[in-house]
Amino acid sequence: MFERTYSEQIKQAERCKSNHQVAESIVEKIRRGFNDKVREAVTSLNKVFVSEGKTVKTVIGIDATGSMSAALGQVLSNTKICLERTYQIL
Repeated sequence: MFERTYSEQIKQAERCKSNHQVAESIVEKIRRGFNDKVREAVTSLNKVFVSEGKTVKTVIGIDATGSMSAALGQVLSNTKICLERTYQIL
């Protein structure tokens, strides 16, 4: 049992590392102002196929370490603006 659990934990850690590298790449593109590249990268990560009448839920994972404080602030600001605009439309 331990071997299986440990093996699964290693696989999960490797997936996390890979996803973190992708996230770092996106943040660097944001910093450099490569908006088209950011849009492409984020779009490739957010492919959802939904049948009509189905509910879609969005989960946002955020790296809350000190190195991401500026990015977190920008996410908070952008999310607030997006929700305010949506509320005005509705």
